[in-house]
Amino acid sequence: MRKIRYLLFLLPFFFGLATPAKATLLTVRESGEIVWKVLSSEDSLALNTPQRESLTVKEVAVGGNIDSEKTISLLRDGDKFKLTVNSPDGEKDLDVTDISGELIEIEERPQVKKIQIGHQGDKFIIQQGDIMALTDFPIDINPTKAEISVLTQSGLRFLAVLPKDALDGVLKAKVLNKINTNGINLLEKDQELTYDIDGFRTLNVFNLFNYDVPVKASVSAVNGEIIFVEQPQWLRVIGFIFS
Repeated sequence: MRKIRYLLFLLPFFFGLATPAKATLLTVRESGEIVWKVLSSEDSLALNTPQRESLTVKEVAVGGNIDSEKTISLLRDGDKFKLTVNSPDGEKDLDVTDISGELIEIEERPQVKKIQIGHQGDKFIIQQGDIMALTDFPIDINPTKAEISVLTQSGLRFLAVLPKDALDGVLKAKVLNKINTNGINLLEKDQELTYDIDGFRTLNVFNLFNYDVPVKASVSAVNGEIIFVEQPQWLRVIGFIFS
């Protein structure tokens, strides 16, 4: 009986080890310095990924002049996700397939807002505040300039507008009032890089009840312009009455 109780006590621990870890592995400081977080002084950037986020971490700065040109890439290699840093010291890779959520944090600096980069399921994620966009495109980061680019079929495209900024634009224009869960996707259509925002416009019907109408907006990731709005034709005509 004691053995059974002991085994039941250990089960959560063993199953916990099998679940994907969530951690920020790399930070881009306000100065542009790249800092890796590893589990111990014996860890190497080329060794295994961290197994549990509860373990103590230490920070290891990428060597070389912080003003030197460096790039950070999050990409897919078959069914694997790989985090790569190219610097004057060479290339350092980490397999991050089993680490879901935010992997890279870009610290806030003048003219640059705090951003998190990572992957979720089979998608890459770009998160600004509490707003997250999903994409299939590999992501490149210039840490010195804090610039984000995505690799599309038409080449490397600079991301001038971030997810929350795109959403704020459609909210301000009253195109929609709220978004679906995971309702923002970064896509390329006819070589136009856009955020497709899937949400609702809520109508107040004579102060009796609210009615949610599905609406989808496409916003340029280059200049924030609302390119297209997909909504029922009747909403275009009478929607303002119930706003």
